[in-house]
Amino acid sequence: MKQIGIGLLILLVLGVGVFILRNTQQQGGGGNVEFATVFEDACRRADPANGGPAWPEMDLMRELRTAWHELGAADSARLDMLTQQWLYPKNQQPYRLTNITQLRGGKNLPLEERLRLGAILTEHPEWRLGTMAHFPAAAAVPNTTEKSILQYLACNGADRPQTVIDLNGALRLFPDALEKAADDLAAIRWLTVTEGENGRAYALADPRIVDGGAMQFVVLLKPDGNTLHLPSLQSAFQKHRASLNKGRVTLAGPCASTGLPVVMTFRDGKLTTGKPGTAWAVTLKDFGLTNGIFFSEEAFESWRAAHTGAKLGEGQALAGFLSGQLANS
Repeated sequence: MKQIGIGLLILLVLGVGVFILRNTQQQGGGGNVEFATVFEDACRRADPANGGPAWPEMDLMRELRTAWHELGAADSARLDMLTQQWLYPKNQQPYRLTNITQLRGGKNLPLEERLRLGAILTEHPEWRLGTMAHFPAAAAVPNTTEKSILQYLACNGADRPQTVIDLNGALRLFPDALEKAADDLAAIRWLTVTEGENGRAYALADPRIVDGGAMQFVVLLKPDGNTLHLPSLQSAFQKHRASLNKGRVTLAGPCASTGLPVVMTFRDGKLTTGKPGTAWAVTLKDFGLTNGIFFSEEAFESWRAAHTGAKLGEGQALAGFLSGQLANS
């Protein structure tokens, strides 16, 4: 009887353990609390009224640096670099949205390590200065490949999970990088994985991940090979017009409605290649919901109908938008 009692006790303990594990795994963002913290942050739209100033006074910067130093040298340095990159002058609009992967030593930082830094940012909103006041802290965590996958799956993967072949056909990114990014996102349970005849297929674990605008960005690839992350298409013309008028430059960003990429290539100030086609562009009066680029006017109208509170300027065909911006540069 004693052995039976011990056996039942072991089964009970195992059952409780499995129940806790399942409940933990079902929480958005995975079992690790920092994964869930960043996930929940990504679902909420940032509000500049609740964030720090665009350009803080030195007293505030000294206070922040004192707090950072308590985190250790590596974390302190990275958070300090991020803050410096996000700042923008008073009475101007944000023009840069630096990702952790763009920091010195951050290019190959694993997703789990980036998430840990993202969790620190979400727990201390007073550190989210400048551009990051307009965006969830999660905007600084995934790299462009990871963001592109999440954005595309939010728009296209609900009913039919996407394989790497599907994703590559839509996003035109390197297959190896796509597969690694998808597997990394699945490891933290932001994606679900199913095995099929054509290999692994991926879907969003929770589509709320893109509601806060954390997956919206524009990439500017400069002639020297450096890559900048920007908060919108129009921001490319605020501080980077010299780059657009010299040499070969590429701008690219995902459509907020379809998740499909829109790519533009310039040579010496003239639009040369890429596929703007029937793409549409809008100016923004606030930031954090869209980068201002849409795959078509229909895609824009569909998005606008679902985001009635968004503050937008006039929209027009992308080619006309670019011509006007370049003419004024």
